[in-house]
Amino acid sequence: MTYDQLAARRLFHWHQLLPATWLDIDIANQRRSEAFDEGVVQEPGTKQFVIADSRLDFRTGGETRVETTIEVDSMQNPKQFTQKFKDGQVYRSIQVLAGDYLVLCGIRDGGRPSRFSCETDKKGGEFLIVLKRQP
Repeated sequence: MTYDQLAARRLFHWHQLLPATWLDIDIANQRRSEAFDEGVVQEPGTKQFVIADSRLDFRTGGETRVETTIEVDSMQNPKQFTQKFKDGQVYRSIQVLAGDYLVLCGIRDGGRPSRFSCETDKKGGEFLIVLKRQP
């Protein structure tokens, strides 16, 4: 098997694992996202992240609040996850999938982190999100 064939197989496999409804377990955030929480503090487990095809929709209270497109690069280490919003914002993240848990660490409209941490004293808004796949 050539490198390109192996890469295509790994990419296909990774895209098969992500589509699901994910529930937030924990979100560490340097600055609050008005689009996501509308300024209201919500308990963990109340936000749904629905990944299907090349989309990620954010839902609360059964309603879709934010629709985004996503790109996943599973050939990088750590794997890369890029989320594009309709208003032009871009969140660049790294990700790890461990069983039914997905961890995203990213930066809004900036570079991409190289390690999983949330430096809340750093401007630019790094965030760390832990999601659990719903049955």
